Amino acid sequence: MPKPMVALAGKEVCMNYKIVADSSANLFAVEGVDYGYVPLKIITAEKEFYDIPQQDVFEMLEYLKETKQTSSTSCPNAFEWKEAFGEAEGVFAVTITSNLSGSCAAANQAKLDYEEEHPDRHVSVLSSTSVVPR
Repeated sequence: MPKPMVALAGKEVCMNYKIVADSSANLFAVEGVDYGYVPLKIITAEKEFYDIPQQDVFEMLEYLKETKQTSSTSCPNAFEWKEAFGEAEGVFAVTITSNLSGSCAAANQAKLDYEEEHPDRHVSVLSSTSVVPR
């Protein structure tokens, strides 16, 4: 699949675009698209469970049912977002609604860091304003 051509300063240039979403998008691959995701997590004192296809959901539910430990949830941090951006020149980062999670704030921090390190690249962060059940 050829990279899209974009007009910049009157010249046609080829840009490398990537879409990155947190796992609330419920997409782990998109055919024909440079796509990445960063997982949401459930955390206890002894274990972390990641919202990834390889996660055994029944094992997680059984563990959480049996444990006496408290659990919490965690959104992807800025480092995880930035790592997922890879080497793309243009990134569209899509997050779970910013009203529910810090994922959007973390993606915005990653955007600032990424663009500071790569002044010729650009990241657009979009709050989906939605939550998708799995």
